[in-house]
Amino acid sequence: MISVIVSSHRADDFSTFSDSLDATIGTPYELIKVENQNQFSLSAAYNIGAKQAQFDILLFVHEDVAFETPDWGLTLTGLFAENEDLGIVGVAGALKKSGLPTGWGTGIAEFDRINLIQPSDQGEKHHSTRKANELTEPVKVMDGVFLATRKRIWVEVKFDESLTGYHLYDIDFSLRITQSYKGLISYGILLKHFSTGNYNSDWMEATLAYHCKSEKLGLFDNDLSYSSGTRRAWYKALTFGEISSGLRADYLAKMGADPLSMIHAFAFRFPGFGKKIFKILSLAGL
Repeated sequence: MISVIVSSHRADDFSTFSDSLDATIGTPYELIKVENQNQFSLSAAYNIGAKQAQFDILLFVHEDVAFETPDWGLTLTGLFAENEDLGIVGVAGALKKSGLPTGWGTGIAEFDRINLIQPSDQGEKHHSTRKANELTEPVKVMDGVFLATRKRIWVEVKFDESLTGYHLYDIDFSLRITQSYKGLISYGILLKHFSTGNYNSDWMEATLAYHCKSEKLGLFDNDLSYSSGTRRAWYKALTFGEISSGLRADYLAKMGADPLSMIHAFAFRFPGFGKKIFKILSLAGL
């Protein structure tokens, strides 16, 4: 049985979500809706919901999703039943998280894992890193669109309410859990996310602040062998974000650059030129 916890601020989204949940979960559940018109951070809203939960499996999920897999709840409860040391399950994550100020992804195919349908220029796209017949893959850090854990682990870890707003809660929660427990993404649970995320000044302020917290530094990898690829990927993605010039300068100082990421860093810092550079490279298939 599963306690599904949602921070809700759009009635239409919640209605679509709850209908999809009921039609597909395939196992007894309770739906805990935390009304949140910006009066709570996402960390606080999820902790409020989790305190009300009656069941052993807690699922924290965004309301702007629809479930595609029939009886996915049986898959989820089965994973926890079969793996005593399993701490958290998601649908997108990565094997590594450096101290560079990024989201959950490294931007490198060797490390990033995902099973999710998202909007694209062609309408929508199923992003999947499944290579053969894997049902799951281990990860260290996860995206917050879908995070499932045991209630006893939430009691131990909880969401960090010092993280205000709607960012970083997922990275922090999953990293702290995977210090002691196994983290998996599931290829047997597929959902459609109607948002691709939004990299803006709020995201950047929160991300820079989080990665400077001394108490969080022990959560990150010391391995910097993949930092150049991560810089290139994130500089490119953030070039197109609505981010102030001052924050771009602050981010560049924290993120750093190396010979292979210098052009990407320049494009990010001066997005008027950068957007043209990346569009030209995209048209050239690069």
